[in-house]
Amino acid sequence: MTKLICLCCLLLPAAPLLSQNLLPSEWKFRTGDESAWSTVQFNDSNWKTIRAGELWESQGYPGYDGFAWYRAWTMIPSSLKAKAQQYGGFILRLNKIDDVDQLYFNGVVIGQTGQFPPDYLGMYDALREYRIPEDQINWDAPNLIAVRVYDSSGGGGIYGGSPILTVKGITDLFSLKLLMQPENHILLNPKKISIPVNIANDSNESMTGQLILEINNDFKQPISSQTLKVKSGKHSSKTITFEVNPLPPGFYKASIQFNSEVIHQSHQFAF
Repeated sequence: MTKLICLCCLLLPAAPLLSQNLLPSEWKFRTGDESAWSTVQFNDSNWKTIRAGELWESQGYPGYDGFAWYRAWTMIPSSLKAKAQQYGGFILRLNKIDDVDQLYFNGVVIGQTGQFPPDYLGMYDALREYRIPEDQINWDAPNLIAVRVYDSSGGGGIYGGSPILTVKGITDLFSLKLLMQPENHILLNPKKISIPVNIANDSNESMTGQLILEINNDFKQPISSQTLKVKSGKHSSKTITFEVNPLPPGFYKASIQFNSEVIHQSHQFAF
């Protein structure tokens, strides 16, 4: 089956705070899959609304698997333009999506997580975070955000909290990058498991926090957990490697987290 989801944002007054969310809690929603639903010209006035951030099964679509779209319009004030240029645009955080998604901004593809059928690859537990370049924004005018979603079974849609659109800030100048080799994460020597993580801090602030690695098996049972105290200097980059005890053959899901007083970043992966 097919499902498409589109986001529809309310028009907001000018001059919001940089941290203010520019998106509403309810978005336009429709099951199915039509390419025209990604476009600015499409009229979604007869679509129903849904709370983005909660699975669609609990909002009138029980048992639905397939494609769907969310659509939202947002007015972005030009008072934010200077900061957006300074920090590199906006960040759209969609939290988690069950299972696959593709993001459009004003009809242009911004990014995708997972793979749609026929080469299906679900990523229901991955955090969605997309950068919106400032040169793609219609200042003081409506902007369309549209999200195409595919769910293979079970719960479907955007979940884990309401999406957030905001100017990039200190949090967005701090990144975690998994450097695990090989790139396909298929380890042929289970007796030596190394998980290197690069921490990049492009901000003007030094940060001290905890770097946490958690590993679960394919049945979501905890297998291993490690915590390291880490200091990240301003405008710095360092790589820290976790050494994991040998594991039996199988599929594993893991997460890396960095937590400090001002930064909370995470990255999910499988091997």
